[in-house]
Amino acid sequence: MNLKLNTSIDSVYDSLTEFTNQLNKNLSIVDKNESKAVYEIQFGDNWSGIFIVSIKVFKDKDSVLITTGAHSLLLGKKLEFIPYSSRDKAKKYQTQITNFLKETLNAENLTSESKPAQPKKKVVDEDIVEKTPEIKEIPKSEKVKESVLEVITKEELKQKDNQKKIFIGIFIIIGLFFIWMYNNKSSVYESPIDVRKCNGYGDENFIRSKMKQMDRDIIEFSEIGKRKYYIRYISWKTGNAVNGDQILDYKNAPCRD
Repeated sequence: MNLKLNTSIDSVYDSLTEFTNQLNKNLSIVDKNESKAVYEIQFGDNWSGIFIVSIKVFKDKDSVLITTGAHSLLLGKKLEFIPYSSRDKAKKYQTQITNFLKETLNAENLTSESKPAQPKKKVVDEDIVEKTPEIKEIPKSEKVKESVLEVITKEELKQKDNQKKIFIGIFIIIGLFFIWMYNNKSSVYESPIDVRKCNGYGDENFIRSKMKQMDRDIIEFSEIGKRKYYIRYISWKTGNAVNGDQILDYKNAPCRD
């Protein structure tokens, strides 16, 4: 797009600076001297595509010739073409810049001729202006809700922590129970082995003490097998002497060696 205005290179720069300030954009100076100037404005983002609008200004006696163009930016490199998805936006930006320069610079020219100064045009295209997000203060009710949620969350965490402690305690108790059961089984299992290994050295004394408690006098004590005994005795339980005999098998009795 081409535009010829009766103004100066510095006036074009001032007008472009005002334009970019309204859009929260940066105006880059690529080249600038008394006869020409080249400016660039970057639009878009990494998601929608980045492209650059260039404004070239050439001095022509008392006027300037302004041309606008656009090219895309990929990985920091300028490309001479614009992607199809960005062409309409690039044209819109070029048209907006051209119209803004034309109206603002014409307003300055009219002011120099002692005519009432016209207010400079603002960029009103909502598609072009990039608005910064508004920071809204959180209502007190929302703050109360958040505090209540924090308390609930802490209570839930506390309950989960208590549940973990209870689970660990139960696990320890069960483990101790199984250890106790294992030890008891081991002792029960080992007792027959100890009985089988027993020689029965203490059996005779044990039998004689038991017979004495039963008012029996042993008159014969014979070992007829491994921990197997024949006993002949006299019982005084009825007050009279009563002869008797008995065979005692102590193979499975506790060892008293």
